[in-house]
Amino acid sequence: YSVEVRSYSLLLFLNLGATYLFTRLLDRFSYKDLILYGLCLSAAVYAHYFGFLLLPVHAAVVLTVRAGREKLRVFLAVWSIVLLSVLPLVIFRPQSLDQINWVRRPGLQLLMETLVNLAGGWGMLSVMVFCALVIASRRGRIFPGKEPLFHTLLPAWFWLPVLSMAVFSVFVKPAFLERYFIGSIPAAAILAGTLFREAMRHLPMPRMAWLLILPTALMFSIGPLRQKGSGYRDTAEFIARHAEKDDAVIAYPFMKADHFRFYIREKAGEKPQLMPLPIHSADYLPGGGGRDPDPDLGRVDSLSRVANRVFLV
Repeated sequence: YSVEVRSYSLLLFLNLGATYLFTRLLDRFSYKDLILYGLCLSAAVYAHYFGFLLLPVHAAVVLTVRAGREKLRVFLAVWSIVLLSVLPLVIFRPQSLDQINWVRRPGLQLLMETLVNLAGGWGMLSVMVFCALVIASRRGRIFPGKEPLFHTLLPAWFWLPVLSMAVFSVFVKPAFLERYFIGSIPAAAILAGTLFREAMRHLPMPRMAWLLILPTALMFSIGPLRQKGSGYRDTAEFIARHAEKDDAVIAYPFMKADHFRFYIREKAGEKPQLMPLPIHSADYLPGGGGRDPDPDLGRVDSLSRVANRVFLV
């Protein structure tokens, strides 16, 4: 999983860098920024296929803010070069064309859950809505009047990738996974920061408001992280409490063994039989993409003959 996480963190970094350079180019033209912008966009697509979703976001901004014909032509040229640079991804197809066949078509509920989670969860979204209501009640502007770019960039960066992939997954091929939209998180973060800042300007006691809003936002953001891995932790505690000397533990697929081993390793010093045994002949199948290798049922059968009980994770 450490290998998989790197591609997502790299995608997030490149999306943020490309968008930062994009805003600089809209403000003033620079060959250096233009070259770096094109490199960031191309690298983002190579880091993850969903890096391509940044192109329509930037295109929507250029068409909305009326950047002018000259800048429009420059951006069209850069985007064309970026598309040419990622042609090898089209020509040299993956080893396995059914890598994401296990992904289901998204429904309205999943679509809404994705947008809520990008905002930081229902709690964080509630804080943002509260700030927006404060601003609206005081007849204020959520976005500063001198920064019209925010009016298009933030909504497009936040909504467009999710909505476009939902449409693609329904009519072409299901490819909608929540973690694929990590590139849209900066838009939610900037939007939250803008709402907080503007709300503080309209509240009579801004310092007291900060003392109330910030801990609430942190609580709603950090709270879900404590639940991560709770199922494996509870499983490890249950097996450690009930497993005896002649028992054995098996895990399938391979990542379950890794997660379980993380929580059981301290207690396995006293009970080595708690360490999970693999029941597959290979960790990955060629092409990967969520498909697990067939379990070695012969190994399971032989283990059941010598063990008193077998715990399956």
